[in-house]
Amino acid sequence: MVGGSVPSDTRKLLVPAELDGIRLDRVLAALFPEHSRSYLRELIDGGFVTAGGEQVLARHPMAAKTEIDIRLEERHRLRPGGDTELPKLTVLFEDEDLLVVDKPAGMATHPSGGVRWGTLSQAAEVHCGAPLPALSGDDRPGVVHRLDKLTSGTIVLAKTESAFVELQRQFKARQVAKEYRAIVFGLPRFHSEWIETEIGRHATQAGRMCIVSEGGRDASTYYEVVERFTDFAYLLCRPRTGRTHQIRVHLTSVGHPVVRDAVYKSRRISGELPKGAPDPGRQCLHAAVLGFRHPVGGQELSFEARLPDDMAELLEWLRQ
Repeated sequence: MVGGSVPSDTRKLLVPAELDGIRLDRVLAALFPEHSRSYLRELIDGGFVTAGGEQVLARHPMAAKTEIDIRLEERHRLRPGGDTELPKLTVLFEDEDLLVVDKPAGMATHPSGGVRWGTLSQAAEVHCGAPLPALSGDDRPGVVHRLDKLTSGTIVLAKTESAFVELQRQFKARQVAKEYRAIVFGLPRFHSEWIETEIGRHATQAGRMCIVSEGGRDASTYYEVVERFTDFAYLLCRPRTGRTHQIRVHLTSVGHPVVRDAVYKSRRISGELPKGAPDPGRQCLHAAVLGFRHPVGGQELSFEARLPDDMAELLEWLRQ
């Protein structure tokens, strides 16, 4: 049983000899194959698991014959505050190999940092009713690629290991078509432009990326102007590479930061919306189109997520 259907149940067990030296989360995954790795990790992080009478981290290695106590709580009890349900997914496509979803802004792709609940990967496992392949790490079941938490749009998850491996190959080989929509400050000088730089981690600001002259990773983004307004523009963006925060960093570098981006701003632009304009409350970046070959059948697939209401309302206001 997976997700909210997991009953409250306390178990005691000893670490078998063949799992000696294996980290706690992987021991539990081996002993409880009927439960997803993300659910078991939530139990550990939530204090529902002890080893040798003490709470330990998921990565702590277990010695053979260590006594483990685990309380299999209903999943909604794992979230601080007691909210009961993971959000329902907007499914664009699903078969036995794939799940394609329109991710809303505000939902993290997978648990990371301070975000331990309410993520797309967790909701996907509950939706599928079975664990997803965790080839990128126990906290990232099914996750082949990511969208920023405050970016909305199309994302694909793998339901089988073979699908995961093939989709990951396509992303690394740059064979996946990605198209974004962005509302930005300022009026671009050109109708279209390629931005090609190296991107690396900021030397002093954690979690922030920046353009570097050397030591970074190559990054390439194409954009073209869809509509121009007074002091704003609506852009189509096609990233050829998939670096962290790539579109946001690149557009800021040419003087056109994404509207309501709290991290990447331009000193030449106030960053404020006009009085009376509807405020999306998040960065105006949407992953509109995702195209790739089916990892098993090989047929060309393309999926499109409609522009969310918060961005559509701002566009309508700008058109007036």
